[in-house]
Amino acid sequence: VYIPQQQKHHQHQQGQQQSQSQHQFINIKRFGLNFFRSFYLMNGENMGKEIIEKLMKLVETIRRDSISDTCSEMFQLAQVLICMIRELEEYSEGELEFENFFLQCTWKFYEQESQEEIIGDLSKYLKYAWSRMEYENEIICGLLSPITRDKLMRCVRERLISDRMGFLFPKPMGTSLRGLFQASDRESL
Repeated sequence: VYIPQQQKHHQHQQGQQQSQSQHQFINIKRFGLNFFRSFYLMNGENMGKEIIEKLMKLVETIRRDSISDTCSEMFQLAQVLICMIRELEEYSEGELEFENFFLQCTWKFYEQESQEEIIGDLSKYLKYAWSRMEYENEIICGLLSPITRDKLMRCVRERLISDRMGFLFPKPMGTSLRGLFQASDRESL
């Protein structure tokens, strides 16, 4: 195939422009990370914790409002900040241990929210628990490192199911799962 010299030159220039724009993006990203790192180092651990606390407020808002649009500004901001924390090696190690803090905040969030939901009836609570576990698995896990998925889902299951066994399986027969099993009421199940 014969490509005229002028067309070859144009293709070469386009390739160089694309390469330059990728290089500029990488430089801007590197600048941002270096700025964030130096800002964190100059202002100490307290500033890093404050940034993470604000990030967790953002994640709490995403959870509370059940934002599932991963293109929303709030979601993308959280995603970028968590990515920066990962690249600064403050995710699961380092002084901040973001992953542990994230899991603790998740635990507290579902402790409070599930306590409010437990007031309703059993079937409503089970629907709530199922939808929240799906939400965490499909949406919130997208913000995090893949190594956190199992830890996060275990945390959510424990908070919503294991820690609510007294509600799900109360001792006296009633509208609990145990009562339905004992009464052989399979239609209600």
